[in-house]
Amino acid sequence: AWRLDATGERIGRPIGHGELLYAGPAMLAAASTVPYYGLGLRAFPFAEKAQGMMQVRVAARIDVSTLLLNLPRIWSGDFAHEGLLDFHADRVALRFDRPMPLQVGGDAEGWRDEVTFGMAANPVEIVDFGERAAA
Repeated sequence: AWRLDATGERIGRPIGHGELLYAGPAMLAAASTVPYYGLGLRAFPFAEKAQGMMQVRVAARIDVSTLLLNLPRIWSGDFAHEGLLDFHADRVALRFDRPMPLQVGGDAEGWRDEVTFGMAANPVEIVDFGERAAA
């Protein structure tokens, strides 16, 4: 895994298998291989910057007023804040001190105190709406 800066570039040393990415309170912990969550919300702006990796995003401590004042920048994927932590990883385990609501693709999937996200060993591209498909 790698820690990412506010522009999506790798910073620091690589984070090895089993090393801790973050410990502390989190308003949100999520992962994706595509930049958009839905309705044009660019929640994972660095998701496609590293082949074979997903973007892991943790919103640690961000004041609600800061979030409200920055809604347009959050929506476009341009929001940066010291409490917003981004990583590229091929596998992560999230552990919480109590059950938290889990969503997969926006659908409620119950409550979990642990969940693991990982990249498939042999991914398959099902649908491509990008420029390659239009050519």
